[in-house]
Amino acid sequence: MPVMGLVDAAVAAAVDRPARPRCLHLDIHLHRAVLTELDRGSEIVRGAVAEDSRAGLLGLYDTWARALARIFVRTTRFDPMHRAATEQVLYVQLHNHLAALTKEDTTTVTIPSGGRRHTIELGLEDVVGPVRPVYETLSTWVGDRSDSTETTLLVSDRLAGLPGLVAHLRESTDAEVVALHPAAAASGALAHGDRICSGDRSVPFVTRLPAYDSRPTPVTVAVTPPPGSAAKIEAPTHVVVGGVAYRISAEGIVLGSTDSEAGDRADQVRIYRQGHQVILEGPSSASIEVNGVAIESATVLTTGDRVRPAPDADDVLLVTMVE
Repeated sequence: MPVMGLVDAAVAAAVDRPARPRCLHLDIHLHRAVLTELDRGSEIVRGAVAEDSRAGLLGLYDTWARALARIFVRTTRFDPMHRAATEQVLYVQLHNHLAALTKEDTTTVTIPSGGRRHTIELGLEDVVGPVRPVYETLSTWVGDRSDSTETTLLVSDRLAGLPGLVAHLRESTDAEVVALHPAAAASGALAHGDRICSGDRSVPFVTRLPAYDSRPTPVTVAVTPPPGSAAKIEAPTHVVVGGVAYRISAEGIVLGSTDSEAGDRADQVRIYRQGHQVILEGPSSASIEVNGVAIESATVLTTGDRVRPAPDADDVLLVTMVE
């Protein structure tokens, strides 16, 4: 895979969304958390970057695994850590149960062993409590770099997937907390590919990009398809609603209900084509989710994205039709 450019993930994730005058980006990796300060003007420029090794996904998962094992022992007298096979099952299941607790207050954990099925009910506080010191470390870290209510905190999808963390950050800081879409950095990089990709062998590290515009500008990025590829896949071409595919045009597809008397479109979501991109737009009052993550501004959609225009609505699927 030829590398055409490098861009700072925090900068790329922030380019296609509005924010307050001061902006921070918080992310987490296996062994550390990273907080990036972003200077916003006509451009978004990476400022100071800080790391904290006290917060990492590996340590959090180990803490949660031990906490679940204690609950199993207390409830069923079965210790999943006693055997390597059941310990592995616990770790394999852990991600799905944490994801469930970002949407529900409880989830059921079942581990088979010795011809029996051992089951516990896992609550949100059961997983938040053991890692609360880490959550407080992160919120203090953000609070020390926030400027009262003038700060927007962009939270990566990895952090947003940790049960109770976004709620904790909103309660313990004055910052506006925005949970990012899983493809936020990738879509931002694609939208500004002409500024990131290098035409020669050097690969510069881009740490500044144009600031948010109400509608991302279409760009064309030269891509060499891999050998044997059957087709050149670009932006989605259709939206699948209730099993029926509708072509995406510049006029767009509107999802949601309309007040026939007032002509009110306040709760409607629009998906439309702009150049080589497909854009999702909705009012700030709408509760829109893309791939299970809430968004609060216009965003670029890619093939395979699932959009839920309202909490009680069914998902629609973005697909690409090829010849």
